[in-house]
Amino acid sequence: MPDSTPQRTALINRITNETKIQVSLSLDGGPLDHLPDSDHFSGELPSPNTPIPPQTSIHHASQITNSQHIWIWTGVGFLDHMLHAWAKHAGWSLRVRCRGDLAIDDHHTTEDTFLALGTAFTSALGSRAGLTRFGHAYAPLDEALSRVVLDISSRPFFVGDFRTAFDAIGPTRPAYLVVRRSFTSSNALAAARLPPRMVIKEEDIEEAFLKGSGPGGQKIVRQPNWIIILLAKATANDPIPLQNKTSSAVQLKHIPTGIVIKSQATRSRSQNRKIARRIIAEKIEEAEKGPESRVALKVGIKSKKKASKSKKAKRKYRALQEEKEGQEEEGVETEEPVEEQVKEERV
Repeated sequence: MPDSTPQRTALINRITNETKIQVSLSLDGGPLDHLPDSDHFSGELPSPNTPIPPQTSIHHASQITNSQHIWIWTGVGFLDHMLHAWAKHAGWSLRVRCRGDLAIDDHHTTEDTFLALGTAFTSALGSRAGLTRFGHAYAPLDEALSRVVLDISSRPFFVGDFRTAFDAIGPTRPAYLVVRRSFTSSNALAAARLPPRMVIKEEDIEEAFLKGSGPGGQKIVRQPNWIIILLAKATANDPIPLQNKTSSAVQLKHIPTGIVIKSQATRSRSQNRKIARRIIAEKIEEAEKGPESRVALKVGIKSKKKASKSKKAKRKYRALQEEKEGQEEEGVETEEPVEEQVKEERV
């Protein structure tokens, strides 16, 4: 009889300016298809660092068995090893490949890989109803004894106590920084349960730089100095307006949907371009996904937090009010016998 249990799997593509990452995860192990080729991953694309080997190759962070498929290549050897060990002992099947800016440092690669893994874990896990919330495990190794206590309650919090004999992994990288940065990143995103940001193709965008009102296109007003006052016979109350020629306000149009937005939040054109791209991506995603978009989910999270905060405030106020009323009642009970005693003494 075939197993009718739904497969808990996820495929995530995370694209940023610094990294391009693919993660395929099966929480129940078993065979796992190769990562698909894309605009950022294909045999023809050169890697900025060590070339990414084909997925059929066997290397330091790969194992293919009947129960598990694990194949990991991030360009950071220790990160590959850590993800390999994690997936192996968790019983997962996991495929990861990453193109990162390792010429600068490995922290973008580390953070973004675990952010993608956190997203994949949350997506594959699905509804948490019926799951055992708490768990813990010990791992006694030749070199160390590790303990992990887990609460899968969707509230982000991470504590790590790493007492290593050697502070560095390789020549420079502190071990505790790699581990802490990794698990903090995956923990926060998995708890937030937000989908990755939408990536818009540049060929779908029309960009224009405008002059306008506001910080991004303000009119610059200069008060004349005393020389101009003498030559032009002006007064100090007659400023000379100078039009802003920087045209730092940015307008974007998304050609497929026709959505147009304008950003003039700052006087920096580059900053306005970033802001405009973020806003138009949110607008497009909201139009396409509706209540499943990041914006809608974030609004829902904020409203829940606001409602929870309001309930806590009401409970606190109610408790204070009850305490105050209780103190007043006790005060009345203690004052009456005192008054009677004073009257008896006077008589």
